[in-house]
Amino acid sequence: MVPARQRDVYNQVAYTPPVRRRETPSRGEAAVPRSAGVRREAAAPSRRPRTVNPYVALPVIGLVLLLLGMGFVAQRVQVMTLNYALLEAKAELTKLQQERTRLEAELARRQSLERVEYLARTRLGMVDPDPTQVIVVVNSDFGADVPSAAEGEPQSPSLLAAVSQWIRSLWQETATAGGRWREP
Repeated sequence: MVPARQRDVYNQVAYTPPVRRRETPSRGEAAVPRSAGVRREAAAPSRRPRTVNPYVALPVIGLVLLLLGMGFVAQRVQVMTLNYALLEAKAELTKLQQERTRLEAELARRQSLERVEYLARTRLGMVDPDPTQVIVVVNSDFGADVPSAAEGEPQSPSLLAAVSQWIRSLWQETATAGGRWREP
């Protein structure tokens, strides 16, 4: 085969390399028509390692190291800040626990029976009842279960009589305090 000569755009002769064609197609391939040009595969270039420009690599490595250092410092600062916050929270917890203990002691002191009795006597003017002001009510249906009254104390025959006697004694005390009651 002789290389063909062709004229290019400027009407100059240009050399074109010959095109190799397969004589017979292999089993899985279709036959290439003669009019279609077949490209020749380029030979694989030799693989040699790329060299890196040190003026580019050194600043990039320095930037990466700087960012790693800044990240480490930022983490340490955050850990210290959280430790300070934890110490403040523990101090506040201790203070609140002491306040709670103090308030529980104050509550127990204010609810004691001695204090309630003292306040009832001083502020409200309450007194212990006399034995004559106590009325023992005995229900006739359950007389066997209730102990009998002591000697000298009157027993009321029914609940209605005991209530009426209690109301009469309250009325007498109230009227005597106001000065309007006259004994019949």
